[in-house]
Amino acid sequence: MAKIFFAPVPVAGHFFPTIPVAHALKKRGHEVVYLADRNMKEVVEGEGLPYRQIGPGVYAGNLLEKFPKIRKLKGNPRIHYILKEVYLGLAPDYVRDVIPVVEKEKPDIFVFDSLSFPGPVAAEITKVPWVTTSMFLGMIPSSEMPPFSLGWPPPRNDLQKFLYWFIWQGFIFYCHRYDREVNRVRRMFGLKRKKQAFLWSALSPYLYLNLPHLTLNIRGSTTTPRFTLSDPPSGAAL
Repeated sequence: MAKIFFAPVPVAGHFFPTIPVAHALKKRGHEVVYLADRNMKEVVEGEGLPYRQIGPGVYAGNLLEKFPKIRKLKGNPRIHYILKEVYLGLAPDYVRDVIPVVEKEKPDIFVFDSLSFPGPVAAEITKVPWVTTSMFLGMIPSSEMPPFSLGWPPPRNDLQKFLYWFIWQGFIFYCHRYDREVNRVRRMFGLKRKKQAFLWSALSPYLYLNLPHLTLNIRGSTTTPRFTLSDPPSGAAL
């Protein structure tokens, strides 16, 4: 059986939906271990799952204390600051913490959140396959559908196809602003520069597991998407 390391973003909406998946894998005989910052220690151990502490100790509960500038920002500037300074700015610290744990415990698979930017870097360094989990479908490319998070139906004509393609290109262009930061982290650990590095970090080449909180009905879809619906762990405060 496999040894699987879970390392989702230590925020309730990203972290809790992975726990039912971890329990299901454990029931099938796999060994499951969580790598997380200290704020998730009680949650993980309360679920009877092994926990290893990583990270610089920055999470939702103390984010404004550690990064007070966030209080002054709103809208897109706030999102940009958090992505660049928090998620990507702290990435090297997480990579440095993860590598010794991997070398010691030798997992077979990593499971990372789509915003766990240090994860794919650590996975590439240690040569461990990785799975992406996500709470939304916006980062999945497709030739026949719009960016999924828009909630639009499949295209009915060539004009709609072109419109969806154009919007997806705009999404890629938006993500491109963070490529330099991801490649900066890669260079710190001796890895080569990647094209579309930001999207590469959010999309596993092996498996993309979506864990939405809601039942989604894609009107007009000719396919039957399968979603893993999940609940917060018992006793969790939302």
